Amino acid sequence: RSQASVAVFYMDSAGGLCEVCRVSAARYTCPACGLRYCSLGCYKSERHANCSEAFYKKELETELKGMTASAEERQRMREMLKRVDEQQREENIEDLLDEDEDGPTSLADRVADLDLDNPEHVARVWERLTAEERRDFNESITSGAITEALTPWTPWWAGEDSLLTHARVSATSKPLITDTHAASDVPMLSSLLGERPPAWDLVHNLVDVVLAYCFACRLCNGDLADALNAADLLLQVSAVLACNAVHESVEAAVRATQARIFTSATLLQLSAHLPVAVADVDAVLAKTAHVSRALEHAHTIARAAVQAIKTRKGLQGPLDRKSIANMERKLLFLRSWWAWITEHGYSRSLALLTGPTTRPTEAAPSTLQVSIDDIISALREELSAVRALLDEEAKTRATARPRPAGAPLIQEL
Repeated sequence: RSQASVAVFYMDSAGGLCEVCRVSAARYTCPACGLRYCSLGCYKSERHANCSEAFYKKELETELKGMTASAEERQRMREMLKRVDEQQREENIEDLLDEDEDGPTSLADRVADLDLDNPEHVARVWERLTAEERRDFNESITSGAITEALTPWTPWWAGEDSLLTHARVSATSKPLITDTHAASDVPMLSSLLGERPPAWDLVHNLVDVVLAYCFACRLCNGDLADALNAADLLLQVSAVLACNAVHESVEAAVRATQARIFTSATLLQLSAHLPVAVADVDAVLAKTAHVSRALEHAHTIARAAVQAIKTRKGLQGPLDRKSIANMERKLLFLRSWWAWITEHGYSRSLALLTGPTTRPTEAAPSTLQVSIDDIISALREELSAVRALLDEEAKTRATARPRPAGAPLIQEL
């Protein structure tokens, strides 16, 4: 059919601009809607698409009605339409694949090349998260919802299983934390102190260190495989390991830990773990072997951190080579001291367990000997009293009026 049979155009003597392009003179008028246009291009424009397409459709239907096709022609038409449909489907699939390559894929795909048992690779997971995923993760931590996704950890001191002694190995076959060191690797206390007797405050410092270890275990759900992260956490919590504190009582040791947690912006929101960790200390003290294992594990973490930090440059703050090395030496000494006290007990130790007011003097009888069982019993008794105080304080905080917005935290403390 000729162009004249597809669309009817006629000259418009009235003149004026084309209502589509607004540039050329309007020479024609659409017979269906009355639109004034200048050319066939403007007639087929998007603005006039509804009207022009309807016109073409009507004309095509009229033309088809006047046509007849043989069975062979109809079959060829069906095959042609089928090929067009299949081609369109393939193009749609290719478009979807292109979108996946350009846009964010699933998290599993984005971290598929990372070894999640390697601390260095784990640190890179955060870089692979989208802004929305990072926001959701932070919200889950703040609300505590993240704990629902974790498998509850059973402390080794709460069951029959002993402390794990096998290293977790990464894809590079390099252990993240080496096996715990046997007691034979620990030097004799006499080689460290000479003829001097060990200080009486060490039993209270022991509570500080074990409490920091239990708190770290609870906070990390038992996973302390990342030596540098675990060492940093121990230094944040323990006043003995971080700043050479000396405690005169079990309560002083617990209060020092409490103060470090409450004054840390990172640990404050996680302070609910403290009462649980204090109860864990009591469970660890229940057996001398448990204390040995806790000190061994903490010392293993420190030794692994000493090796790991050698490959890190520019570290500042509490986590530097000097602080890590000092912590490792302190834990080695505590292991040596614990091995000695377990075997020999303490001379004149009964007074030291009741606080500084009854500290032993030179006039005290030198023959008084207290066994390790008596020492542990006294420590656990004082720890029980501290736990009762913490419970009462927790109840008081729960019923107290909320702190006014913007009020310093020190007012609440």
